[in-house]
Amino acid sequence: MPYPWPSFGSFLFEEGEAPIFGTDIGWGRSLKLSQESPLGSATDSIVALAVGSAMREFECLLPPSRFTQLEALLNTAALFTDWERPAPDSRSAYLRAVEPINRTVVVNCPDGSTLRRVRTRVSLVSQ
Repeated sequence: MPYPWPSFGSFLFEEGEAPIFGTDIGWGRSLKLSQESPLGSATDSIVALAVGSAMREFECLLPPSRFTQLEALLNTAALFTDWERPAPDSRSAYLRAVEPINRTVVVNCPDGSTLRRVRTRVSLVSQ
């Protein structure tokens, strides 16, 4: 059962790929601004044009093969689903960025083995 891990289209984040604590603050909106110098003015003025699309950014640890799978979805739009209680939050989103922050993160497993992961920053824009 995928609950409570999110998905982007057919890419289902697995248990070990949960967002790193403190990097995911959810969907947030930003203002679209225009900074102009009025004619004859020595200072700039900022004009708020509208409230922009909701944006979301988080970091996670992905195996190299899974990083490549997610990177292949870059610049595509799909349904991003958060498995939250009491009901999932699904919205159409555009995968804006899949950036490797560190390609050589070593994760220690309970059985004593180690795995190599890619620390990845994922950026989405809600449509």
